Amino acid sequence: MDRKKRLAVSSAAASQAAAIEAMEKKKKDDAKAAKRKAARALAAKSAKSAKSVPAKKRPRSPIDLTVDSSPPLKSRPPLPPPRKRPTIRNPSTLNPPTLGRVISDSERKEIQRQIKEGEKIFTRIYGNERIDMPWFTRSILSSALLPSSPPPSTPTPSRFTSARHYLAYYLPLFMREVIAEVGSEASEKFQRELDSRVVCVEESAVTVGRGGYGQQKKQQQAEDPSLITLKLTVPKIPQPPSNPPKTEFRQGDLLLLYGSEDHQYVRDCVLKGERLGVDKAIIVNVEVKRFTLENLIVKTSKASYQSIITTSSSLPLNNPTSLKIKTFRYAKIGNLVTPIREFNALLSLPKLPLLKAFLNPPWRKTLNTPKAPSSPNFLPTSEKSIGALALLNCAPKSAAYGNGFITHFEKNYNESQLLAISAASKGYGEDGGVTLIKGPPGTGKTTTLVGVLNSVHLRQMNVFQAGIAEIAKTLANSSMKNSEVNEKWQKAAGNKPRILVCAPSNGAVDNIIKKVMTNGFVDGKGKRYFPSMYRVGSGQSTEIKDQVSLEKAVNDIYKDAADATVMEPRIAALKLKMKATSDLINGLIARLQAIKRACPKTLKKGWEIRCMDDFDTTGRVYWINHIDKTTQLFPPKDDPVDLDSLHPGIKAEAMPEFKAHLGTLVSCSQRYDRSKTELENCEYAKGKQGHHTRLHIEANLLEQCQIVFVTLSSAGHPSLQNTRKFEVVIVDEAAQCVEPSTLIALELGSHHTVLVGDPKQLPATLFDSSGARDGRRYDRSLFERLEAGNVDVYMLNTQYRMHSEISKFPRARFYENKLLNSSRNDERTFGKSLLKAMSSSVKTLATPYVIFDLKSQEEKSGMSLINRLEADFVIDIVRALQESFGYENLRNKVGVITPYAKQVKHISRQIEAAVNEGCVPVETNTVDGFQGREKEVIIFSAVRAGKGNGIGFLSDERRMNVALTRPKSMFVLVCDVDRVRKGDSNWKALVDEAGRAGKVVRVIGSGRQEGNGKRRSFNLEDLEFSELPQVQEVEMGRAERTKEGEVSGGEGEAFPPLPEAFPPLPESYLTPVERGGEFEEGEEEEM
Repeated sequence: MDRKKRLAVSSAAASQAAAIEAMEKKKKDDAKAAKRKAARALAAKSAKSAKSVPAKKRPRSPIDLTVDSSPPLKSRPPLPPPRKRPTIRNPSTLNPPTLGRVISDSERKEIQRQIKEGEKIFTRIYGNERIDMPWFTRSILSSALLPSSPPPSTPTPSRFTSARHYLAYYLPLFMREVIAEVGSEASEKFQRELDSRVVCVEESAVTVGRGGYGQQKKQQQAEDPSLITLKLTVPKIPQPPSNPPKTEFRQGDLLLLYGSEDHQYVRDCVLKGERLGVDKAIIVNVEVKRFTLENLIVKTSKASYQSIITTSSSLPLNNPTSLKIKTFRYAKIGNLVTPIREFNALLSLPKLPLLKAFLNPPWRKTLNTPKAPSSPNFLPTSEKSIGALALLNCAPKSAAYGNGFITHFEKNYNESQLLAISAASKGYGEDGGVTLIKGPPGTGKTTTLVGVLNSVHLRQMNVFQAGIAEIAKTLANSSMKNSEVNEKWQKAAGNKPRILVCAPSNGAVDNIIKKVMTNGFVDGKGKRYFPSMYRVGSGQSTEIKDQVSLEKAVNDIYKDAADATVMEPRIAALKLKMKATSDLINGLIARLQAIKRACPKTLKKGWEIRCMDDFDTTGRVYWINHIDKTTQLFPPKDDPVDLDSLHPGIKAEAMPEFKAHLGTLVSCSQRYDRSKTELENCEYAKGKQGHHTRLHIEANLLEQCQIVFVTLSSAGHPSLQNTRKFEVVIVDEAAQCVEPSTLIALELGSHHTVLVGDPKQLPATLFDSSGARDGRRYDRSLFERLEAGNVDVYMLNTQYRMHSEISKFPRARFYENKLLNSSRNDERTFGKSLLKAMSSSVKTLATPYVIFDLKSQEEKSGMSLINRLEADFVIDIVRALQESFGYENLRNKVGVITPYAKQVKHISRQIEAAVNEGCVPVETNTVDGFQGREKEVIIFSAVRAGKGNGIGFLSDERRMNVALTRPKSMFVLVCDVDRVRKGDSNWKALVDEAGRAGKVVRVIGSGRQEGNGKRRSFNLEDLEFSELPQVQEVEMGRAERTKEGEVSGGEGEAFPPLPEAFPPLPESYLTPVERGGEFEEGEEEEM
């Protein structure tokens, strides 16, 4: 009993303890609930009282963009991820791509760090300034030709989380580049000792409206109070005797105004790159295009203008009472048209239709092998290449290409080209996308681009015509009024193909146009056709200007509008044409409806319905039995339809006459649309004149055409801004342009972008290189950034240009041996004939690839360099080639390239003199100017020679790649072997490889003097191939010697092992150092 009592007491005690604990817990929960309730009540009370108090104004966003304008992240808690809203195509903030995987904590932290870093950069550089066009103008005009905004302190990333994040890095670099470019142009102007002209300056109450283009209005309210509008006039005072010719002033031109007494000071500052004093000179921006200086309207910084007019003295005027008029000298120093277009593109970045693909595209994915098509109209899978299969599957059923198109492409394009074309032509997806096509030298990049154009255009045209056909079928099943019919046709006509093709240079654009004009496109049946197209901008080719120039088309309209006897009949003829086309469309629709009524379901096989010859008056049809070869005016018996699976019943839409009328209907609708546009343009040009009228006509013509060709800068032309978006934007030479330039074109696109280029060749030319060493690369193209961001790249892998011996080094050095040689490269008739001719005369030139080691000396020439001895030797090479191979055989086949502009001029003068003596003409240009070009024979003058270690920008591997890949049959390199070997690891590897292959020729002596001593001449027949001597190892550019047989690069890449030592030359060929002797007087050791 005692034990039971003890257990009962213990159990009761435990229960009581549990009850007490539960009561205490309940009290704590009640207390927490009471606190939460009190907090909510206090918050409600505060909110109620806040309604009566004016809300504190939020500080202005540091950039006027449609992005998140709330305070920086550090002052508020992080926001939850944005909800997915499929109706919005261009959100301002993007989620990183997941591709079915969970983002790790480290990745999420890195994304948040990048966002915060972008905010910090903006805050540090711009504070709370409003970033808009007045800000841009103010920054340029007050820059004093030196950039003030420091570049970001961290390397530019390859991916961005938002438009604001992107601009935090690129806007400072962009502003520095614009100001540096203006300063460089000013320096070039002042180097020529300009005869600057006197100009009168006074404040003006006239300015240009937002529309611009010459339209002036009274200034109601200044757009930017920190700017002032001025009017320039020609003073009535004697001008210098050597007055410059009249100059056209374009909108966006920059002029430098300064006092006459400060001319030397201004010139010295500009040439030395020093900041101009605000009291010495000001920069003004031309607001209105004019052909004379009189009444020229400009804008400048008000503070700078006030400073200069109070310190600079003015020249005497004929009217001394005009105290408000000041006189200065002026010099035109640049133009802001392209920078303004680039800046507008940066401001419009949040509205970019392809924003997601631009900032943070999908990660690289495995390229799946194309599936075999199921259509019986194509060849079996075993007989089709992978590229052809990819091309078959890249278009939906409604846009199927056709057997003729596929057969033509498979015959004329290689495997890698077909894969690139199919990738650019595939379905674009909901959010659009971007396709990268890398085209190494000689791989048919332009040919592939034209193939992309053909494929995309045919796809869009098929979809467009299918849409019109669907509308026609709908009309065939119902009766509509003429107005309703025309409305449907006009709506369908607005879906015609829209493709924009851009490139950085006029030459690249014209090259594509010539190929399209010459070869045309191929349709689904394999037949050739030519699309409608216009070229916006001047261009270089006369043929293009005459046939597809937008400017010429508009000028022709204005020319006819000026003559009423021409324009009135033209307008009347167009109206009659439109009336006839409209009647034809209505008649075709009536025929389709009649056939459809006569066959509401299906007919048995062998039957067909046709319209009577007098259908327009009777509206009757008749039936044909092809089996019995009979016709009748009534439908056949309503027998059961033949259900044979191979020959099912025939619908009205499948009958030949229905399809023929449908095809005619599609053509008529396009013809009506063209006539309507032409009529509208003629009436507009007849009734109105002026810049806005011209823009309206240009926009109409661009809406009508299917392909528009334009340079990247001209893509910002107002006529293009007023048209519908282009479904596809193609950018050629995409690795040669900076991102803001590419943005000008991408802003006009709606769904897909194709970038074609080669990052291994020359990039865009920059004037500001302050951030390049730290990874803040403004010269990095969009192509290169997306490739670094792990986006799919379709590389063209077969080169058809260079002989295999010429291509061996660049293929291995720059393309990791992924670039293949075509089997026909070494079998060209010209190359074989040239080498055969040289083998019997100048044996050192009887090889596709040779290096002449010429000991010479470079000379400074202004900001450039020349090498006179190399120039003389180049002329002798051309003469030797001509003597052995003949004048006519070499005409237009030889090119001379060199890195330095002054060497180009020097060699050109030498060649002109030689041509007068019977030498074959030779094209001479810089390496940069020859990019994209080719010649059978290329002679390269390296220029850098003599004492010294560095070789300047000759060490740029992209410039080296371009130089080595221009020739087709022969490449001749003239250089100082010792100098280039010491100056750069790539050049050392090139020379060493040539030495091992026995391709190096030592030029003994310095040539013999000719005539009055103007040039030296060399006897190439006396030269022989020789092995290279062992050269003492020195620091090679950014590479450093580590251990035996290895060289490590400054950026982590590994160079090939050093070559073995070459056998020494005879002692008479060696320098004193190589002989182990002492220096002679006047000799110095190179360091």
